Amino acid sequence: MSFARFIAAAALALSLATTAAVAAPTVTSANLNLRIGPGLNYRVNVVIPAGSAVDVVSCGGTWCIVEWAGATGYVDGNYLMQAVTIVVSPLLTLPR
Repeated sequence: MSFARFIAAAALALSLATTAAVAAPTVTSANLNLRIGPGLNYRVNVVIPAGSAVDVVSCGGTWCIVEWAGATGYVDGNYLMQAVTIVVSPLLTLPR
């Protein structure tokens, strides 16, 4: 198999692969309204207390979909602390 075909096959395999969505944990920087839609005109479902851990499902523009205490809704992303998650490989024990 030529290198070009190998790259094309690998790209196709990656594009067809399905992976589970992973929520990104973060913390609220202030009391935060969890709304039923992405905008100030949507009803507030619950108020998330400042400093609460939430799972960010996705963000688009200003609004983010988050999960908190069994509820899912929209929050203003400006009131979320930004966190970076770094995936590291497990440590390997080398034979002595």
